[in-house]
Amino acid sequence: MADEPMTTTTAEGSPFIKITLPDGSIEMRHPEYDRLKEAGKNAPAVDPVPMSEEEVAAGQMASLRRTRDQKLAETDWSQTEDVPDALKQKYKVYRQALRDITKKYNHWAEVVWPDKP
Repeated sequence: MADEPMTTTTAEGSPFIKITLPDGSIEMRHPEYDRLKEAGKNAPAVDPVPMSEEEVAAGQMASLRRTRDQKLAETDWSQTEDVPDALKQKYKVYRQALRDITKKYNHWAEVVWPDKP
């Protein structure tokens, strides 16, 4: 679920709008972006906000965990009492492979996701 846009400031003092998208990613926009886009114009160029390697790595892991958590949530039903043991076991193995993803990969784009039973 998207958060309400909030105004923030870069290190240089330029105002931007921070928008959290439905997938959890964050977009930084110039306050006039939407109005200028509708008018067929480009928003003013802005300097990129520098990020440390640690911040980039943390963002990549957060994205990986969000995708992994979504895949786990989609299979929660498989561990209920009314699921046959053979099927439950297959999903148990799959779900453990999902949990182990963060031990093997650091970026969601590199992941080879396990096959769902």
